[in-house]
Amino acid sequence: MNFAEKIKFLIGKKVSEPPASLDYTPLDFVKNRKAILKELVLSKQSGKLIGVYSRALGEGMFLTGVEAILSHGDGKDELIVFNRYDMSGHLLARTKVSLNEIHMVCPFNKTFQTPAYSA
Repeated sequence: MNFAEKIKFLIGKKVSEPPASLDYTPLDFVKNRKAILKELVLSKQSGKLIGVYSRALGEGMFLTGVEAILSHGDGKDELIVFNRYDMSGHLLARTKVSLNEIHMVCPFNKTFQTPAYSA
C-alpha cells in the first residue's frame, strides 16, 4: 500500500477497490506560515480533518481535528489545540502545539470524527 492509499484508508476510502476506480484527489501540502494558520482556522470552523507535520507530535503526518486556536499575549504566535486522538485512534503526544512548531499541514474534505465514536 503506497502513501496515498494509506491516507485514503485512514480517512475512510476503500483501498481494496481496483486502482482504476480509486478517486485520486491531489493532496495539498501547505508550508507557508500564514497559509498554515488559514488552513487551521478553516479546519476549526468547519470541523474538517487536517494532516499535521510537527516534530512536537512525532514523526510523520497526524490526521486530527483542531479544537481551538489561542493567541499568546504578545500576539506573535498562536497556540493550536488539537483533538486528543488522531484518526487511527492513537493519543497524540501533545494536544497544544505552537504555530511555529508546525512545519506543514494537509487539509482534507472529510469531517473529523473521534475514532471511538466513528465505528
